[in-house]
Amino acid sequence: MDHKTREYDLVVAGGGISGFCAAITAAREGIRVALIEQRPLLGGNSSSLALVPPHGAASFWHNRMAREGGILEEIIMEYANRSQQADNRRIWDLILSEWCLREPTLDLFLNARLGSAVTEDDRIKSVQVTQHSTETVFTMHAPVFLDATGDALLSDFAGAEFTIGREGTAEFGERLAPPEGDSKTLPSALYVIAQRRSRPVEYTPPPWLKRRLGCEDFPHRPHIIDKFSKSKALSEDGSTIQLFWWFSLGGDKDTIKDSEEIYNDLLAESMAVWDHLKNHCTPETQDALKYYEATWWSPFPLRRESRRVVGDYMLTEGDIFEPQLFEDRVTYGGWPVDVHPPEGMHSKEPPCDQSFVNELYSVPYRTMYSRNVSNLFLAGRCLSVSHVAMGSIRVMNSLGAAAQAVGMAAVLCKRHGVDPRKVGTSHMRELQQELLRVDHHIIGVSGDDADDLARQATVETSSALVDIVDEADDFLDLVYDTAQQVPVQAGPLDQVSIRLKSAADADTDVKMRFILSDTLGRFDHKNPVAEHTHSIAAGAEEWVDCPIDTTLDKDQLLWICIDETPNVQWAYRRKEAFTTRFAVRFEGELVPRPSHGKARIAPTNDDWFPINHNGRLPHELHDWISETVGIDFDRKVRATMCHRITPMPQPYGGENVLNGISRAEHWPNIWISDPKAKGNDHLTLKWDETKKVSEIRLTFDTDLDAPDRCYGWPREEHRFLFPVAECVRDYRVMGLFNGEWQELDSVEGNYNRHRIHTLDEPAMLDAVRVEALESNGADTTRLYEIRVY
Repeated sequence: MDHKTREYDLVVAGGGISGFCAAITAAREGIRVALIEQRPLLGGNSSSLALVPPHGAASFWHNRMAREGGILEEIIMEYANRSQQADNRRIWDLILSEWCLREPTLDLFLNARLGSAVTEDDRIKSVQVTQHSTETVFTMHAPVFLDATGDALLSDFAGAEFTIGREGTAEFGERLAPPEGDSKTLPSALYVIAQRRSRPVEYTPPPWLKRRLGCEDFPHRPHIIDKFSKSKALSEDGSTIQLFWWFSLGGDKDTIKDSEEIYNDLLAESMAVWDHLKNHCTPETQDALKYYEATWWSPFPLRRESRRVVGDYMLTEGDIFEPQLFEDRVTYGGWPVDVHPPEGMHSKEPPCDQSFVNELYSVPYRTMYSRNVSNLFLAGRCLSVSHVAMGSIRVMNSLGAAAQAVGMAAVLCKRHGVDPRKVGTSHMRELQQELLRVDHHIIGVSGDDADDLARQATVETSSALVDIVDEADDFLDLVYDTAQQVPVQAGPLDQVSIRLKSAADADTDVKMRFILSDTLGRFDHKNPVAEHTHSIAAGAEEWVDCPIDTTLDKDQLLWICIDETPNVQWAYRRKEAFTTRFAVRFEGELVPRPSHGKARIAPTNDDWFPINHNGRLPHELHDWISETVGIDFDRKVRATMCHRITPMPQPYGGENVLNGISRAEHWPNIWISDPKAKGNDHLTLKWDETKKVSEIRLTFDTDLDAPDRCYGWPREEHRFLFPVAECVRDYRVMGLFNGEWQELDSVEGNYNRHRIHTLDEPAMLDAVRVEALESNGADTTRLYEIRVY
């Protein structure tokens, strides 16, 4: 073996999605980074060696405006662009490697195994890494290290405090925890790929399979062909399919020390399921799989949980179900609390118990570094969280977003010469602002970068959308108290008009209330700003004018609430106005339709249930809305109750691009052009005095409401459509100096959300203009944010 010594600013152990996001983030800021991965490919469980689909806070399509943005949005869009006909993870592998090779200050070490750590007092001084492919042992020194190994291997070497297993109910008061704590974890998984051949393929099971012949041997685990053939298709023609996420075992064993035994059991059980599907399942299933052959399976167990390192704070169930905005929040989650029986396929219980959250939750920075090793960052599934909280935050995109925050924190460690804890106590605002600059999202934190010249400019636009919702596609019976939320600007609010229709035999009183809120999807229904009662004549259809006569001192959300009224209907449009919601008062059981296993809705004290907001609908409401307005492919219903507001709200103006929030949170926060004026869409920033400009950053709309899936067919049902229609495809960036416009840059074929235009030489400019030439299919131009440096 050769022996080499290297010096870095940050050493990242583990090249899964988390280690990748942290390393790229840090390297882009110019610090020297080593990224160590023991396998020949990056991506961890998302790679072609494992094929686990990355998920995040979007939770398929349960949550709104929830995709993570930042580096994850970059690579997801790039993968969608390069792999449009099939879920080809070899392309995914290639993209991750490309992103690393672009960074001149990042050294990537594949096939490199972390061997040991040298510590002194409470600090890691160096790590030893063996790369067998080059017969080299590297000793790597750095002021800070990041454990993204999944199993917290570096933390273990360094003597960091960690925990493993399930906490009991009493420890954190978690309702989903077992009565008594134990050493059990979430089980490990294995995936199987089958391909269609040109001739029938028989399957003769080997003797070591754990044979199960009847469908009753797989309780709570749907597996007949009509349950998986479409959703598990990895190619558009259905020639490649994937089986099954519930191939899980080993949480009742030591997931690390018993890894080989767990894998052998997983393989035996998984092949037994294939034997069942091919030879013993329903005739329809056997016939559908007649030409299919099992051609690939994971070469190692895909772990969901092992060691969790103890930080200055431990995220628990209460932080997820009753979310608070931590002062040191740097990321967020939204996947359901998704706990699995440790025994996996050996359990007679459903394969998962999912509690769907009602709101996205914030995650504090204090969960992302070791409590007792002063220069050790944490990323991936070794974060400081309880077992129950791990059930939510553990999905790869959520962990990747957290890791992007860690990567930026490492940059601040270098910048200020401090350890991870000090970043949280002394440089938190700086960390949050640096993250927002690179399109990372933090709930309730807006950009306020003093170096951003755009904040000193005034905005002019060619046009702005005024979304008038007065044309009806149909009418909805007021069988529940029903409310529609609409964004309204500061200023006078004179009148609201509502379109109603009566099917009653006599005049009917309709009671309406108007309530202001600062929170999207939620409101305090006890404090109306106005009330109105109208008597609608039998059989009438009319616009009802309701005086409000108030003045708003800030932009707010107006809820138009109508009491349950038999035989009276409210008109609606089968299109959702951007950043609106509607809700009903629901006092039934909060029991959703079953999902992949047992499904629950997170506890709530509010009897108003938003129909098209975050979370999962109760069964009764889901059936009602499906039978009336309609839900396509089990996604969120898209509709808006008809209304008119005087004066007419204009919430989609150009001023939104400067408010520091680059997604629709509790306001649209976006400029949308008027489709009637399409053809010369542009947005201009003007300064009172000439500015020296080096860089322009644009944030477009890639529909963060869409699911995070970029795989599965039929395409409309199982993945977001690419390219995203709302995203600007062709555009020019122009600069004005001495009365003359000059082209600074131009782009054709864009499909990315965040674009950075760095000028070859700084330019003296009086104004900057973005000219949108064409979108990817929408009839409007959309821009969330423009920054100028």
